[in-house]
Formats: sequence, C-alpha cells, structure tokens
Amino acid sequence: MPAEIQGDCESCGHRWETISLTYRIGPIDYQKDNLRSLWCPQCMLELHCVQSIDRNAWVRWLRSNEEFLTRSRFARHVCEAISGMVSNGPWYAPVKVELPEIPCPRCQTLLELEIEGQKTAICPGCNQRSGKLAICAMVSVVYPDGIP
Repeated sequence: MPAEIQGDCESCGHRWETISLTYRIGPIDYQKDNLRSLWCPQCMLELHCVQSIDRNAWVRWLRSNEEFLTRSRFARHVCEAISGMVSNGPWYAPVKVELPEIPCPRCQTLLELEIEGQKTAICPGCNQRSGKLAICAMVSVVYPDGIP
C-alpha cells in the first residue's frame, strides 16, 4: 500500500513530501528470515521479495497474482528474474534468489539493500544523501495507465 512520506534534510533544511510505493513479490512471511528488502533513496520505492523459494510455491504465487503482474511492468520484470532462477530448480526444495541490479521504475536509480534504521533519502533540494524520513499516512493511489 502506498504511504505518504515526509522528508527532512539535515544538510539544507529542505522539507518535502512524496508517495512511497511498496512491491511485495512472492509468498512473504514477515515473521521469518526469508525476506530481502530493497529501496530507492530517490523515490522511496520499496521492493520486498523472498530470498529463497521452491518452484512449486513460486508457480502457485505467480498464478494467484496474474492480475497484478499484468498491470505492473516493474513487478513482471522482477518476477521474470526470479522465474529464471527457480525454473530449473526442484519442485519442493528451496532455491536461493539472487536478484540482479534492479533500477527504480520511476527514476532509474539502482535499488539498494534496505537496512532498517539506516535509511537516508536523497534530498530533492540539495541532492545530498541526508534526508530523514517519516511516514505521515497510508494513502490510496490510482494509476490510470497501470502501476509503474
């Protein structure tokens, strides 16, 4: 779900607001250590995906998310990369997912590994990596041309 994010730059004092978009790829269990989170420090886009998955679980997840994947070119790109890794693996034994470098669909900045408590955004005012972030509200967003 998208969130309204407020940023405060420690370098120049600039304040800004933006909409963060989060993608969840694969059957994610947030209680286990099978989650990899990437993010864009420019756009605040987040990508959460599995670190390992067996082919059976992956195929089931793809089938149950076909509608979402037809609307999001970015999600399809990530899923194609994971499918390439999993397609030759065993049906019921997990395969490690090693994502290639993935550019943000909004600004083309490469997504970075998200380390909780160490997220500093790129300030749109001074272009320095010194923006502190806070979630203001969860929001609903309509994309008339499909999800980016």
